[in-house]
Amino acid sequence: MASLTRRNCQIFNELLMKKTQKEAIIECGREFFKKTIKLDHIKSIEDLRLKDFKLKPTVVNCITSYTLGRNTPKSVARALIHSVILETYANKISKKKVQRFVSKIAEITCNTSNYEGIDMEFIDAIDGRKKYCQVLPSSKKVNMNDNWRAAANFRNITRQYEYIDDWPFEYEDLIVGTLYGEYDNSIVEHRLLQNSDCSYFGADFWEHLTGDKTFYYKLTKTFSEVLDDEDIDGAELIREKITEISQDIKELKA
Repeated sequence: MASLTRRNCQIFNELLMKKTQKEAIIECGREFFKKTIKLDHIKSIEDLRLKDFKLKPTVVNCITSYTLGRNTPKSVARALIHSVILETYANKISKKKVQRFVSKIAEITCNTSNYEGIDMEFIDAIDGRKKYCQVLPSSKKVNMNDNWRAAANFRNITRQYEYIDDWPFEYEDLIVGTLYGEYDNSIVEHRLLQNSDCSYFGADFWEHLTGDKTFYYKLTKTFSEVLDDEDIDGAELIREKITEISQDIKELKA
């Protein structure tokens, strides 16, 4: 497929990935969050203080704006707390559970892969090329084993076309994507992955998949709604911590 302009690709992908499919992914995420969130994932916030947060201000502002639509001390505190829980949660869920979630997404979007080690194949909304993607839960979980595993899986695919001049893809079409997190230049594994293979982290991955720049934040909003649900163990603990942190933010601004 010839390369397209970014705008044309987004228009093209809007036709490819229907609104109903995006809504189905969001609902799939909601059910996934509900079934897999455990109190031990939430307990880690008990001792948190405002000074402990190391999230970039731009990330906090994006999450606050897209998920809550306002920028009050309480909404910022909620965005901070929920982001920490999401990160902790993404780092602790088992690969088997992640695989089930990713398989469901691939099924919803008709992007299942025929290659071993590749979780999904999809038309990239940014460059219009078909991507062969191995998915990881969080950028924090990227390690040396993931680099070796991805490289081995990609070698197995390219080996099949070793003696064919007209490859169905370019090497940069073999990618690693993370459901959550962002690229960090200070992490060696991230740099290696970025240098050896194409990689999409968090919001970037979801935009390439759906063509929607805000899709990651819509999914994050769903996670926040699940955490605010009275039926979730630890909901009261979360509310208390949000109140405490929002008061600290007020005092900081005073």
